[in-house]
Amino acid sequence: MSLIRKRNKKIEQEAELSLIPVMNLFVCLIPFLLISAAFVRMGAIKVDVPSESKGSQADVEQASKLVLTFKLENGKVTVEGFSQNFQNNIASLKKVFFLSELELMKTYLLELKSKNESVQVSLFYATQESKYQDAISVLNAIETSGLESSIAIATGMVD
Repeated sequence: MSLIRKRNKKIEQEAELSLIPVMNLFVCLIPFLLISAAFVRMGAIKVDVPSESKGSQADVEQASKLVLTFKLENGKVTVEGFSQNFQNNIASLKKVFFLSELELMKTYLLELKSKNESVQVSLFYATQESKYQDAISVLNAIETSGLESSIAIATGMVD
């Protein structure tokens, strides 16, 4: 009778959590992640944050700056000039260049830069219909003309 009782009794074992497989996984993954992370180049965008200005000297400097905008639309690049934080449109600076005339645009920008030392590029806008390669070509032309110091890429135009 005692043998039957022993056979019918359920042997209870305590459940244990084994962390060894998880540790083995990390031992394999961590060196791979560290090695592959060395080859990934992190990109950063330089952002110029406006600083606090005191007195009227900053206002005078800001008023004399020439701000350029570039709009890429239908295979054409429209260059416009503004002064005083987009308040005054300078109609004589407006030029339209075809994408095949990017060299002419470079020379135009170099002439503007030589005439006015405070030229700064402020806005580049490409419509949704514009091709990616065309936008890169225009940005490269701006860069080679020496005006790449301060450029913002707009995602939409406000009328």
